[in-house]
Amino acid sequence: MSCVSDQPLLLPSLRLFIPPLRLVSAAMWQVVQRGSVQDYGMVEEFISAVTEIVFLGAALCVTHHEGESCVAGGS
Repeated sequence: MSCVSDQPLLLPSLRLFIPPLRLVSAAMWQVVQRGSVQDYGMVEEFISAVTEIVFLGAALCVTHHEGESCVAGGS
């Protein structure tokens, strides 16, 4: 049984990600403000992961909209 679904997450489901994302973002900002150089790798990984997720989401959104226009007969 696969846990991966082709259906997009609904907006209320996506809103569940906001509080943990804010918490982790605040923790990463504290690391930067303190100048904890030994933890900068963790900050780098967090920024890379968030950037990848945002770009992947944007690409999926563009692909989804292109698919809609193709189905609707648009250009």
